[in-house]
Amino acid sequence: MRPDVPEAIAGPGVVAVIRKPPLPPRQVVEAVASGGIGAVEITLNTPGALREIAELVTHRPKGLQLIAAGTILEVADAEAAAAAGAELIVTPVASVEVVRWCVSNGIPVIPGAHTATEIHAVWRAGACAVKVYPYVTGGIDHLRTLMGPLPEVRYLAFGGVTVAHAVDVTMAGGIGVGMGSWLTDRTDPGEITARAARVLDAVAEGRRRRLPELQGVRP
Repeated sequence: MRPDVPEAIAGPGVVAVIRKPPLPPRQVVEAVASGGIGAVEITLNTPGALREIAELVTHRPKGLQLIAAGTILEVADAEAAAAAGAELIVTPVASVEVVRWCVSNGIPVIPGAHTATEIHAVWRAGACAVKVYPYVTGGIDHLRTLMGPLPEVRYLAFGGVTVAHAVDVTMAGGIGVGMGSWLTDRTDPGEITARAARVLDAVAEGRRRRLPELQGVRP
């Protein structure tokens, strides 16, 4: 049975993506959590990523609800991330093998995909949602086009996402967005917290502006 999208993502509609930040990752996590974002993704190409994930699991900052491992490319990456305590696996590629491994091990997984063929493959394999990646190369027209033949898929947008995009995606019926450099590559924790609140407001605005027939879209 396909797992639900974790409530830490489905509710607020935002994942904070932390990739080689200028501040210590824990400080970034604390800042986004202070702004109301409870789901964070530590990418595996961040120095010390597995150690950071394990530390966050053991000593969870206030407000942190979900710790994901990102930039997972192979099953071995997923195994290492799960051993460190990652509660969600996120990939930038449409790896059916990684999705199947996660499903068989009871770990929710959100793979990245861009074409209808890729999205259909990872969805059938058991992904709890699919991140359209990179979103910025196709934008809202691409996402809406995918939703036509594949309306049952739960979509998120990652890759070059802006606050304005967050409104578009959720207004169209998407679950939400992954926010990386715009949100997490700051040197001032206060600015990170303020930006976290801004993108949450954008998601809420998009949901308020959905067409009536989309109001009951399942996250």
